[in-house]
Amino acid sequence: MLADAREFVLRAWWVVTFPGLMILVTVLAFNLLVTACVTPSTRSSNDEHHDQPLLEIEDLHVDFPTQGAVMHAVDGVGLTLDEGEVLAWSASRVRARA
Repeated sequence: MLADAREFVLRAWWVVTFPGLMILVTVLAFNLLVTACVTPSTRSSNDEHHDQPLLEIEDLHVDFPTQGAVMHAVDGVGLTLDEGEVLAWSASRVRARA
């Protein structure tokens, strides 16, 4: 399949080049934005809570009731986020019902 696509890419290079460049520019822009947001120079140096983490999660549990059972999606997860650290989390969309 890749060998077949190679000939097409050589004949119509613009089909993959411009979308690839846009993906590259988008990723670099997000990278620069995140770096600018978490730069220590943007935070106050007179922070009185300097010894405490910015975010702390302990013993997180997430359960989803299904027909006749309970699915344990997250069981006892914990994390600590300190100043200057970056957390990236990817998960599926979860909808809640009341």
